Amino acid sequence: MTRRFGNKRSGALGFGWARRFALSAYLRVFTPYLMTDRHIHWQSLLLEAFFVVLGVVLALGANAWFQGRGDQKAAQTARDSIQEELVVNRADVISAAQYHFRLADSLRVLADSVPRVAMFERGFVAPASPLETAWEAAATTGAISDFSYDDALVLGRVYEEQQRYAASTDRVGDMIYNRIFSGGYESVIERAGNLQAVLSTLWYQECILVARYDEALAYLGAAPSDSPAFCSYLNGR
Repeated sequence: MTRRFGNKRSGALGFGWARRFALSAYLRVFTPYLMTDRHIHWQSLLLEAFFVVLGVVLALGANAWFQGRGDQKAAQTARDSIQEELVVNRADVISAAQYHFRLADSLRVLADSVPRVAMFERGFVAPASPLETAWEAAATTGAISDFSYDDALVLGRVYEEQQRYAASTDRVGDMIYNRIFSGGYESVIERAGNLQAVLSTLWYQECILVARYDEALAYLGAAPSDSPAFCSYLNGR
């Protein structure tokens, strides 16, 4: 049986209407006998009361069924949106990984030579900016509460990896721009070995993130996509 992630939201209609319906039915059945001195025919009374209770139960069941269908549809819409977002994020991260890998490899080849500024056409580093819009929307609207446990685990893991990546790139950006501010561009270029190490760390993290995307997209049923050769080697594929 599939476990649900989070607390189930209450139905849109609630149960107040059911209580009012039951009270109304009760009064309709019993009031004629309470307001008169007629003899009570218990067999007829109990039969009518049975159908009143049955009507309430069926109404509650119908409300729960319609609400459940609405919740399932909202959850599926959220999963589809998250899948589309992960595809976009994956392409962005692969582009950043390719840039960082190319720069790191070029600096390795140059060895002790000072690189030209022109080779950094997108900056010393150019990290990706993965989106979290669909995931946050699912959390805000409560659609995540209707995800299965596995859905929440797999998708939550990839967004946690995105957050770790974002925190890491923020630190790298601060370090580089502080160096530029204190010593100019030359102070970064003259330490090409240090920059190579930073770039290698970035593309390594980006390949790890690509692997998380591939796991999540495969779980969601998306067709597999090619990864850069250096990422495929790193991730053992």
